[in-house]
Amino acid sequence: MSVVQGEAYSPNVPLLLERNRSGTVHSLFRNGINIRVGQRLVFIGTALSGQLPFAVHIDRRSVDRIAYRLHPSGPVLLEYRQQELRLITCNVTIRLDHARTFSNTLRDFRGDGDISANLRNFAALLRTYSQKSGFGLSPTQLMSILESETDRTELGQTLIRFRGSWDCPDPRLRWQTIRPLIGYGAGLTPAGDDFFIGALAAGLYSGRVSPVVLRELAERFAERPGLTTDISSEYLHYALKRQFGTSVLQMLDALFNGQSADLAKAFSILAGSGHSSGIDTALGIYCVIHNLLEEAAPS
Repeated sequence: MSVVQGEAYSPNVPLLLERNRSGTVHSLFRNGINIRVGQRLVFIGTALSGQLPFAVHIDRRSVDRIAYRLHPSGPVLLEYRQQELRLITCNVTIRLDHARTFSNTLRDFRGDGDISANLRNFAALLRTYSQKSGFGLSPTQLMSILESETDRTELGQTLIRFRGSWDCPDPRLRWQTIRPLIGYGAGLTPAGDDFFIGALAAGLYSGRVSPVVLRELAERFAERPGLTTDISSEYLHYALKRQFGTSVLQMLDALFNGQSADLAKAFSILAGSGHSSGIDTALGIYCVIHNLLEEAAPS
């Protein structure tokens, strides 16, 4: 049996494999493999986009060693035992005895200092990003829509309504502003989903999303499977449990607790995630951050 050394893994993976060992290859990428196990996905791959709440992270060369033994949509029998993840079908064992476990759970913000300078610096970093977002607009263009609230395009109205309802306690009205974003855009994780996840993370971290609202939103998503792509649904599933990729967690921690150097580094890591997923997520964070900036501005 071929042996691969794991680097890190989410505690969610062993728990999932305790309930279900049969899977199928969902998708193969240069940096990893998604395996569907029951209704969930397990990602086996690098941590280039941060450590994920449904992942076992290995190095790039080990991804190749496993991927060439698998076939798209092919069956995979998995087993977690004695700190080893065994891919029985392809005769590979991923050793996890020296791998780190990590937490993807968003903690509550407890700081009481002035964060306005960090929030302004974050906005400045977004404006210097030259590539287009997944919405087909530059970050500056999309930020202008959120700031002016006068855009009359369908996307502009969707984003403006979403931002305006962020403090709404009525889950029904809030869902009406969220729903148009889910599945909006192309790609494995559509831009609207990434934007929502960023806004949700910032809203939770800053205390603008109550546990009651979060629970009701999770129920609405559960009642409507198939709203978006499989991979995006996985990120949403964990986000609604307060679990996010470490690139998002590090960005929020730098925003609310870090220094300017921490902020620039965290932004670079997040913005570099995926084709446009990272910058779309950062723009979702900005949607909430802009509200905070307005509230902090002197009247």
